[in-house]
Amino acid sequence: MVTEFVFPSEESPSSGSLRANINGVAFVSDGLNFAYDYHVPMRRMYLTLAAVQEARNSQGKTVVKIIEVVFSAEIENGRSDIVNGHVAAAYSTMEKVDGKSSTRIFNADEGSFDITFDREKNIYKGKFHFQSKDAVHPGVLISDGEFDITGRDSFTI
Repeated sequence: MVTEFVFPSEESPSSGSLRANINGVAFVSDGLNFAYDYHVPMRRMYLTLAAVQEARNSQGKTVVKIIEVVFSAEIENGRSDIVNGHVAAAYSTMEKVDGKSSTRIFNADEGSFDITFDREKNIYKGKFHFQSKDAVHPGVLISDGEFDITGRDSFTI
């Protein structure tokens, strides 16, 4: 089986910002990546946005915080709920604990994105909120999120 995708080839490194509140604490991206990404098991193309913030925990140790959003390549402008399959999101933290690397991933269980993508001009904007619920660990609420990106990074596999 062969699958072909054709996209505009005018790529430029992405630049911009992503901001949100995570359980009421400000998240402002230190860096981000926005690119098309082909997911082999699903045989689908996606637009993936990853935003990173480096912070310090209460012991002064570095914690890397990440908001990752995966949009269906065919997503249309307007509102998309997490449950409709056109967008998925997660918040993660990475840090060293007792000499080992610890990664915690909070997948979005509910929420929505309101997006405006101008693919010809390479301008991507959106507002969002999402929540991860867990019966064992405290959940995470991402609120007042917004991103404003110009450009798109190289195609990644």
